[in-house]
Amino acid sequence: MMEKFRPGDIVRIVALPDEYGPEDAWLLGREAVFTDYVGPGTSGTHWDVSVHIDDSQDVDGASEWGFSETDIVATGFSRDYRGWRRATPPRQADIREDWVVLRLTTDLQPGEQIATLVERVTAVFAGIVGDGHAWIAVDRRLCPEHEAELLVWLGAGDRALAVFEEIVQLCNWGWAGLDDDGWRRAILWEPAADEHGDPLIDEHIVWAEMSAEPWSSPARRRTTAA
Repeated sequence: MMEKFRPGDIVRIVALPDEYGPEDAWLLGREAVFTDYVGPGTSGTHWDVSVHIDDSQDVDGASEWGFSETDIVATGFSRDYRGWRRATPPRQADIREDWVVLRLTTDLQPGEQIATLVERVTAVFAGIVGDGHAWIAVDRRLCPEHEAELLVWLGAGDRALAVFEEIVQLCNWGWAGLDDDGWRRAILWEPAADEHGDPLIDEHIVWAEMSAEPWSSPARRRTTAA
């Protein structure tokens, strides 16, 4: 996906989504601060976005609204971390690729064993997405019996769903709770549901969740709904 806007960009609203009514006409021509892309529109032909709009009727003085990417245009300005308005310098559009994200809960304490596990997990995922496309961070859980978690980000190019399925095939048992909204896909894994006792990559991984976000194209939602 080619990102036309970045968080903090000041945009102008030039059209309203079909679900907005006459009472929302005051939004036309208003400036807003771009928040982020939230996913594909239901037609599968564009991306939906969220923006913040100054609104004196809102308790916090600003409210969040949803639009199609085609409903807003750039103003050439952005808001910095201090809230100041500044001109946006020329820049190249960012490209957002597909992502597969995993959270792997372990029964290990942070330390040498975790480092060894990170090496093993990295090697497995590099075999799926290629070297340099797997990033892993170690986090500590508050729950005492599961001290360390591996947070994994896999850059999947335009293959998020294929990579998702390849990872599922690493362990054919224990997956449950598949959630597919027509674009984003998510699933859980735990050994308690694994009647054959096969581990997911390593015996020290005791629980996992995985999600896939195919940012390369909004068309999957349209295809799925058809």
